[in-house]
Amino acid sequence: MSISPEQETEILAFLRNLSHELRSPLASVLGYAELILMSEDEISEEVKSHAQAIYNNGNKLQELIDQIQDYRHHMESGDPL
Repeated sequence: MSISPEQETEILAFLRNLSHELRSPLASVLGYAELILMSEDEISEEVKSHAQAIYNNGNKLQELIDQIQDYRHHMESGDPL
């Protein structure tokens, strides 16, 4: 598939914005989940279990965002994947 330089510029801008827009709220979600998990207050096992699920899945999402970022860098540098 061949794309024009204008399309490539738009794709790169989209990937850059996507990565940035997802990272900021994800950092907050992961931070709050981590605070719950590290809390010394009395927290039910159910809440801890939910916080652990949020934290684990947030980290999976972070890995996907990192892959998008890596792909964008490859596109910008012209390196093959």
